[in-house]
Amino acid sequence: MLKGKPGVTRRSEAAKKMARDRMLGRQNAFLAAYGLTGSIRKGCEASEVTRGTVRRWRVEDICGFSDRFSDTEDDFRDMLQELAIDKVKNQGPKDNPVLHLAMLNAWWAERYKRTSVVVEESGKEALREFRKFIKESGTKGKSEGEEEKSDPVIQEAEDILARKSTSSRGQGPAAQA
Repeated sequence: MLKGKPGVTRRSEAAKKMARDRMLGRQNAFLAAYGLTGSIRKGCEASEVTRGTVRRWRVEDICGFSDRFSDTEDDFRDMLQELAIDKVKNQGPKDNPVLHLAMLNAWWAERYKRTSVVVEESGKEALREFRKFIKESGTKGKSEGEEEKSDPVIQEAEDILARKSTSSRGQGPAAQA
């Protein structure tokens, strides 16, 4: 028995150390595979553990797993970003980056996901300015008795803006995602 620890033998301490070392080895195997693939399933296969075990490691932060898991996620996101930059630098006219951009959106949404909302007011303002311009430029060449006719192009633009503002009312980025 060990001094100061009644009932604890050297063998049980050694067994605990071996179990801890085995667990650290599995955690490291999981993180290595996860860091390369971004897939929890692949990480579980490589380390021969279940998703539940990984979840427990994270929730209970066993052997500092939670921070190491977050660091591995950051490394994977950085790798995706580096690939994207390389693809942009080396992209040919026939290359399609859509799948890679989708991966960046999924893994690093705060940086790559589109969150802009089209504001119909800017379109309406542009239309007002266009009308004003047409009106001012059109009155210079007209005689006093000539009637002002409605331009079908302007009418079509107004109809499109009206339909667009009615159909997208209340839909922000969260509703569209």
